[in-house]
Amino acid sequence: MTQYAGFDEDTTKTLIEALNFTRSRFAEKLKDKLTKLGPAYVSIVKEEARQTLQTLKNAQEIVETNMDRLYESNDEEQKKLMNILASTLRFYLLDLQNTAKTENSATIERKMEEVNRVLLLKTFENAKGDLFLRYSRVELPSEPDKMLVFVCYKASEDKELAGRLKTLFEREGEVSAFVAHDDIRVGENWAHEIRKNLGQACAFVPLITKNFKESFWTNQETGFAEGRGTEIYPIIIDGELPGFLAERQGEHATLDKLEDAVKKILERVKHSRNKRGS
Repeated sequence: MTQYAGFDEDTTKTLIEALNFTRSRFAEKLKDKLTKLGPAYVSIVKEEARQTLQTLKNAQEIVETNMDRLYESNDEEQKKLMNILASTLRFYLLDLQNTAKTENSATIERKMEEVNRVLLLKTFENAKGDLFLRYSRVELPSEPDKMLVFVCYKASEDKELAGRLKTLFEREGEVSAFVAHDDIRVGENWAHEIRKNLGQACAFVPLITKNFKESFWTNQETGFAEGRGTEIYPIIIDGELPGFLAERQGEHATLDKLEDAVKKILERVKHSRNKRGS
C-alpha cells in the first residue's frame, strides 16, 4: 500500500461536480438506449450500467472522504481512480465548451478555467481521460474536404514561429492551418473563433517552447483538444511537454528544420485520416 494525499476543498468541489454531471448524462444515455434494445439485451446492459454507476459512486466517496488528508491505496487502484476522475473532468469540460459556443457567460468561463486547472494538476499527469466521451451529447463535426490543422502557441512570444508553421503546412494544397493572430479578424470574437476552429480541426499541433506552459490559452486549447479526442501532434522546439501532452509522441525540431517536422506530422495526419475512412 502507498500513501497518497487527498485533494483540497476547491478541487474536491470541482471533482464532485464532474462526477455528478457524468452520472446524470450516463443515466440519460442509458434510458435512451434501453428503449431501443430487444428484451434479450436489457438485463446485460442494465448490469453494465449498474457497475459503471457504482464505480462513479465509489470514486466520489473516496474523493469526499479523503479531502485534505492522507490515505492509503493500492497503486493499481489509485491509477484506476485517477483515470476515472480525469475522464469525468474531460467529459464535463467538453459540455462546458460546447455550451460556451452559444452562451457568453462569465460563469461558464470560470468553470472551464477551474476544470482546466484541476486537469493540469500533477496527479493527473499520466491519467487516461477518455472513458466517458461516448456518452456526450456534443455532436462532433464531420471532417471537411480540406484538413484543418490548429496550431497552438504562446501568442505574444511565438507568433512569428507559428506563422512560419502555417506557411509550411499550407504548402500542401489539401491542408489549412489555423493560427489565431493571422486568422482572426479585427472585431471578431476571439474566444468564439478559437473554439469554432478547435471544433473543426482534424489535428492539433502544440508549438512547444519554453513559453508554452505559461499561457492560459494554451492550457485551455489543449484541454479542449484532449476532451474532443482530436489527434495531437506536438512540435518541440525547446522545453518539455507539459501535463497530458507528456504521453504524446512529439516531433523534435530546430528552427532550421521545421519543414522536416511538418512533413512528418502531415504523414501521420494523413495516415490517421485514411485509417478512419477505411
